[in-house]
Amino acid sequence: MKIWHQSFTDLDVFPQYRETLQAHADAVMGTQAQVVVHGLRPGTYPAGVAPMSVNSCAGMRMLNARQVCEAAEAAQSAGYDAFALGCFFDPGLVEARSLVDIPVVGLTESCLLTPAHWGARSA
Repeated sequence: MKIWHQSFTDLDVFPQYRETLQAHADAVMGTQAQVVVHGLRPGTYPAGVAPMSVNSCAGMRMLNARQVCEAAEAAQSAGYDAFALGCFFDPGLVEARSLVDIPVVGLTESCLLTPAHWGARSA
């Protein structure tokens, strides 16, 4: 199984973050699956500006969510088995699902649905 992990930041600006994500995915998945970490296009965020500063603007989130949708399409075209969105507000999750036939999962949705399914309460 091959999984495309999509970050909502430009990982070229944060190489240690990219390496940490990839190392964790490799350690957790072992030989069960290959996770390949991807980020938004280089230059998505202005130099020296934190991604959350830009993403507090709804219009900018929408523009960047389009990249998530494009990435999901690229993942499917490249033969990935699943697409995992690693962002706490799941930008473009529903839209990406509507565009591809592979499973598309989001970080926050997964974190909230798991206790809702298995537990009596989540808080």
